[in-house]
Amino acid sequence: MHSPMQSLHRGVSSIWFLAHVTGWWGKMCMFRDWRFCWVLGIGFELLELIFQCIIPDFQEC
Repeated sequence: MHSPMQSLHRGVSSIWFLAHVTGWWGKMCMFRDWRFCWVLGIGFELLELIFQCIIPDFQEC
């Protein structure tokens, strides 16, 4: 069993964390509306959940 700190470090140091942060930054630069960016972010997370049976890389967590 991993400790919460190990899990946090593994999550923050993964390529997927960088992809999510870069995506969030890009959306904020384009739209400049945090509500709209939250909606887009949640939408992308739902798409990852839906398509993880087709694209195994979406099973990041």
